[in-house]
Amino acid sequence: LGHSLYLQGGAVVELWREDTRLLGRLRSLRQEYGREREPFEVHAISLDAYTPDGIRRLEDLGVTDVIVGFRNVYEKDVQTLQQKLDALRGYKEKVVGQLTKGLAGMAKQRKVRVAQGAGRFVSPHEIEVTGDTGTQLIRFEQCIIAAGSQPVKLPAFPWDDARVMDSTDALELKDIPKSMLVVGGGIIGLEMATVYRALGSAVTVVEFMDQIMPGADTDLIKPLADRLKKQGVAIHLKTKVVDAKATKAGIVCGFDGASIPANDTYDRVLVAVGRTPNGNRIDAGKAGVAVTEYHRTEAHR
Repeated sequence: LGHSLYLQGGAVVELWREDTRLLGRLRSLRQEYGREREPFEVHAISLDAYTPDGIRRLEDLGVTDVIVGFRNVYEKDVQTLQQKLDALRGYKEKVVGQLTKGLAGMAKQRKVRVAQGAGRFVSPHEIEVTGDTGTQLIRFEQCIIAAGSQPVKLPAFPWDDARVMDSTDALELKDIPKSMLVVGGGIIGLEMATVYRALGSAVTVVEFMDQIMPGADTDLIKPLADRLKKQGVAIHLKTKVVDAKATKAGIVCGFDGASIPANDTYDRVLVAVGRTPNGNRIDAGKAGVAVTEYHRTEAHR
């Protein structure tokens, strides 16, 4: 597009060569609008140049010849992204549905009675299950406790705001945020970071430890870290979120640590710092089963 492409601040961008999708659009716009006009330079352009903010930035710089083209590209992109997001969400729900139906079919074949609801022990041989159809009491001789776990919800975050998500919320794929903060550089956090980055979000990851995937071999971590960097995922180690507030502009976060992100406001925040057992949610003590301080049930001997 003209002579040169620059990032904000004036640094020459070599990475444009890798962004073949955007380069293709720029070339097509050059062909469409450049034949009857003099060549020009585009400065202070970023990877979101064809979003409304990017278009306004170009207008402020006086680059008006290709604004119409950029608008057309952006409108088409929004439609395409929404269609892809809907298709991705539909595929995810289809797979989950197949798995759950498959389990239900196996239970029916083996004549396993299934009671859906929230269960709590009322005695060593009774459990009360509350569901959509009411409450029922189930008696048993022996019981296997496999209550699962739930995401850890750090108290520093405003969980009453839908823009703050746990891993279950993130899998709903409700929209594609322009910016997203992932708190926690473990398996779940990095997995969702790559998903949303691939969908177009600017993703920042903060991890309290000195490496991503804490506990894993550092030799295995390096190829992953290099790949995340190439994908454009910004990772800040030895850093934590100390507070978070919900505002109209986004979730404003305060950081503390060795690598403070430049941005403090995000459209969505995913908290992925681990999971905690559900042992304290089933009144296991009434069945004579001890629950540890970490909410784990101890084997009943």
